[in-house]
Amino acid sequence: MNKISLMGASSSNSMCNDVVSPVSHAPIHAKKDWQIGGALLSTLLVHLGYKLKQALNTKQQHEASTRSKDNHDPCG
Repeated sequence: MNKISLMGASSSNSMCNDVVSPVSHAPIHAKKDWQIGGALLSTLLVHLGYKLKQALNTKQQHEASTRSKDNHDPCG
């Protein structure tokens, strides 16, 4: 059999081979936009995580100082 007869043969998997992901044929500028958007999102999440860590550390320090003041009550 030659290639032409093999390609012309009908099979149930022939439709699967024709399906292509839309992302693979996206214009180059669209891919760059997604990459830039992903980088910005990543940077934002890192920044928010840092701010959250700062806020939790400040809260823990405040609670620790409040507890130490309560434990050293001179009137008690």
